[in-house]
Amino acid sequence: MKAFKTILVSLLTLALVSAASAAATDIKITGSTAYRAAAYSAIGHILKPGYSFGWVGKAGSSLNSSNEAIFHGFTSTGNIEVFIG
Repeated sequence: MKAFKTILVSLLTLALVSAASAAATDIKITGSTAYRAAAYSAIGHILKPGYSFGWVGKAGSSLNSSNEAIFHGFTSTGNIEVFIG
């Protein structure tokens, strides 16, 4: 009976790890406005074409002058789904 429980727990653990690795990855970036444009450019190069993004700022503002931005897509390497904000 002990071997059965050990195997059962092992299988459940593997199932949970597999489910957890399939979830999207959240990446939070905070810091100075001095490197904002460079950070957004780097994010654009990390993600596959077709990613989506949005930003909050004053009327008529651009992504690089925004107060806050969020990106969603898949990485070029590894095809990992990410939310970056």
